[in-house]
Amino acid sequence: MSRALLPAPSLALLLSGCPGPGSDPSKDPVDTGGDTDSSQVACEPARRPLVHLTPWQLERIVGDLLGEDVAVAEVVPSSTGAWEGRASAQAITPAHVEGWWAAGGRAAERALARGDGGVRVRAIDAGFDEGERIETALGEAGAAWAWAWATGETSPSTFVAEVTLDVPRAGTWEVQAWAGGVVFVGEEQRLPGSKGPTLRLVAPSPVGSARVLPATYEQPAPVSWSLVLPVGPVTLGWELSTDVTPSRLVLDRIELVGPAEDPDWADPPARRRTVACDLGGDEARACADAVLRDFTARAWARPPTAEELTSLSRPLDLAVELGDPVSTGLGYALRAVLLSPSFLLRDGREGPDAPDALAVGERLARLLWGSVPDATLRACAETGALGTEGPCALSIQVDRMLADPRADAVVRDFGRQWLALDAVTAVVQAPGRFPGASGAQRVALAEEPYALLDEARRSDTPLPSLLEPRAQLLSPELGAWYGVEVQGPGPAWVEVPGRGGLLSQAGLLAATSNPDRSSPVRRGVWVLQRLLCDPPDPAPAGVPALPEDAGTTSAATVLAAHAGNPTCARCYDAIDPLGLALEAFDHDGLRRTAYADGSPVDARGALPDGTEVDDVQGLGSALAGSSQVQDCLEAGLLAWALARAPTEADACVEAGVHEAVEREGLTFEAVLRAVALSEAITGPRGTR
Repeated sequence: MSRALLPAPSLALLLSGCPGPGSDPSKDPVDTGGDTDSSQVACEPARRPLVHLTPWQLERIVGDLLGEDVAVAEVVPSSTGAWEGRASAQAITPAHVEGWWAAGGRAAERALARGDGGVRVRAIDAGFDEGERIETALGEAGAAWAWAWATGETSPSTFVAEVTLDVPRAGTWEVQAWAGGVVFVGEEQRLPGSKGPTLRLVAPSPVGSARVLPATYEQPAPVSWSLVLPVGPVTLGWELSTDVTPSRLVLDRIELVGPAEDPDWADPPARRRTVACDLGGDEARACADAVLRDFTARAWARPPTAEELTSLSRPLDLAVELGDPVSTGLGYALRAVLLSPSFLLRDGREGPDAPDALAVGERLARLLWGSVPDATLRACAETGALGTEGPCALSIQVDRMLADPRADAVVRDFGRQWLALDAVTAVVQAPGRFPGASGAQRVALAEEPYALLDEARRSDTPLPSLLEPRAQLLSPELGAWYGVEVQGPGPAWVEVPGRGGLLSQAGLLAATSNPDRSSPVRRGVWVLQRLLCDPPDPAPAGVPALPEDAGTTSAATVLAAHAGNPTCARCYDAIDPLGLALEAFDHDGLRRTAYADGSPVDARGALPDGTEVDDVQGLGSALAGSSQVQDCLEAGLLAWALARAPTEADACVEAGVHEAVEREGLTFEAVLRAVALSEAITGPRGTR
């Protein structure tokens, strides 16, 4: 069997009687390539693959750029395969493009927004007076849409919209109306001096002149006014007009943003980090140019060229030309920055001869933080000092970055993909699972594996020891679920009878079960794939399904079904003994001593090398001491860090990682530091 960490087999294939697919080149996250004699291989840097940002990386980077969390990962699809960052598992689909567009829009809007989210008051209903045909309907997110047709007349047609908003605080507010309009060319009757569809704020009193609508009814755009408002309900009205027929008009959502007098409300962290000048004053265009240049340099981890800035500035030019606020154009420009290949696609801007300090800084930040360089690392890279002596020495910068709390998130991301923890989150939140669990307990069950990974990072604990029998790190909510008392408000190490170590966590046990019964097959395959890098071969054709009562009667039933099928017996000889060692837990990870039919649970099992174990604690001890588990984890961490399977050209990198592991143990920090200081990150792009 090949040594690779693979995505979990499909439930249908597992229920067919044999495990699911083995090696799929598009999904194979780790390929150790067999034993390589590094002394016989020249230490040439391997070519780094071009990869796109994963949803997790995208959210991390946007959060660091703006200084606060912005939900963008939820709109971007994940790549298929066990490891999202692997080049071989990635593709760019229309869904990715749509997700990136939406994510960029959210981030750009947040970067320029006044008001910190709780200070945005949105209208959810609008009514129009008079008109030949009026239609209103609720749009997405509760926004009110109002459609108006103006037909058959050469005189101006005006529709009045009114909406009442509850102003939470007196002061100067920015009143935003998202509107658009279109005339039908070829049929229009235009009056002399016609400008087309316009919008004007007329209540509580006329404010300014009418604004020509800058967008179509299909894509409304914001039109804004500044208005002093009192506390309480305020009715605002608009005149939506056209002097061209036929026309179609739309007034979308209406928002208040502010108040300007309160700096905590008017100038939230995201805007403060993005805008350090006055976008509304006489120097608005110069301010917008400065904001765009700085934001681009931070997002791309390098300064933009003059040609790139000229291209990115086109929305600013258009805003000035149309008489719109320069901030409107800046919002589109920032979205363009976040949709650029220089942002979404990562790696290797330099040639094969010499490394580019900016590219090295970007790779270090992505490896150790899942983000972009901070000001310190960026300064070292932009001055060319990164990798020299003094504060910008690579070892000093790597140690600084590993000591930063941002490195904790990278450890969590590796653990999420290594252990397939998305499946844990999904199953503990699924209806019908974990009956009687409170919402807080479900959150704690999903968080339990991450808490153990966090502790391993903080204490510099070797990863294989997470499998050993040990006290459980429990929150009070989790302790109540397991039936033990946890002293104090925070997590504590508590002895739980019959449990101990990663393999006995209820969420993981549930995620490797069927919805209504435990599955020795799924659990055994998970151990082979995730911990031993030894996935089973694909299922042969024509394999009969397992008995319907498998997992609810004695283990002997399952063993007999597999032993009676010579075609699959070889696979199950490795799978069954691993899964049966976990049979003391049902499909929700609860302890049991007997099956539903009353037959006793026999949790004896064995490793593929023949090592016999009595239960989950014996299995954990055996795996923790297995050299195969250590080799698997070392190879997995290296492949995750490189975004590809190691090749012969990585012999020196592998040797450096192995030396660090031998010296310090298989800890996150040892492996990450060794990779960060290796030619894979700091060297030229390579030729292979």
